[in-house]
Amino acid sequence: MTELLGSTWLNYLVAIVLLIISILVFIKVHIYSHWKRRGIIQANASPPWGSIKNFVLGRTSIAEVFAEIYKQGEGHPIIGFYSFLSPALVIREPDYMKRILVRDYDHFSDRGIYSNRKIDPLSYHLFSTDGPHHKEMRYMLSTDTRKPLSLDEIAAQTFLFILGGHETSSAAICFLLYEMALNPDIQARLHEEIDTMDGNINYDNIKEMEYLNMVFNETLRKYPAAPTLIRLCVKDYMLPNGFLIKKGTQVMVPVYGLHWDAKYFPQPDKFDPERFSPKAPTHQIQPFTFLPFGEGPRYCIGKRFGVASVKLGVTSILSKFRIELAENTKIPMKIESKTFITNPYKGLTLKLVARNT
Repeated sequence: MTELLGSTWLNYLVAIVLLIISILVFIKVHIYSHWKRRGIIQANASPPWGSIKNFVLGRTSIAEVFAEIYKQGEGHPIIGFYSFLSPALVIREPDYMKRILVRDYDHFSDRGIYSNRKIDPLSYHLFSTDGPHHKEMRYMLSTDTRKPLSLDEIAAQTFLFILGGHETSSAAICFLLYEMALNPDIQARLHEEIDTMDGNINYDNIKEMEYLNMVFNETLRKYPAAPTLIRLCVKDYMLPNGFLIKKGTQVMVPVYGLHWDAKYFPQPDKFDPERFSPKAPTHQIQPFTFLPFGEGPRYCIGKRFGVASVKLGVTSILSKFRIELAENTKIPMKIESKTFITNPYKGLTLKLVARNT
């Protein structure tokens, strides 16, 4: 009797193993060949994570994962990838990005991310809403309308403001100060510009600080807060190369990969504010290759607030301190792998030395 039970369990175990193997083979052969069957290049994929395995397992940041997918598609305007079992697209051609984000926005007006007004009202904010609800909410937040927001809508927008506004701005300040510590010559020039304000640091003055703006833009070039822009195809769309993006397909614009592409930004690992010089840039920046705030109708509505808060924070610090590397400052910096926003891994340590001015 014991031998019979043991044999039965062994048969069950073998059957389960064979079933798992069959499922994995089916995923690999059928599901993960979707883009090949449609005639385009695709990124590497491993069941069941698809092409985002390293992010799911906490090995690599989401920025670097999509930058790698972007690189795998070199020479092609688009590349397919897999988010677990779902096929999706990464756009590599700037002209295609313009079409998707701006020109043909009506085909890609949604993000397709989670929101639930009834069960989770805090999720029903401007970033996550889609369709007519998003359009109405953006109108109410962007213009002087007399239609009031409900209490739940106010709470949701406040939640987004705290979640998106605080973390992205603080990270941008950290990255900028880190680069100042690494590049004392750039920091010295920025100090000179700040000193011309004679301590009168306000919103109007920072708008006139040309070099600060160059340094700020280069910081966002190297460390974009949103490493990818997500769009959902809401109706079939034909790309200029004849490829049809079907309704329901998720489309990614890999901002981080784009910003680190030597084709558009020579020596991408070099911190070079002169790229953004309004008078004599080191190279011409091609349209739709610099997208720190997105573009089109769904660009970051908090852009002006974010820019102002970061610049005011940076000028306030640098007016009083010189930034230096600490003994335990990590070089090169590693990007946090557990969030969707670009952040330093385990924080950032720098030394602030009082200036004698």
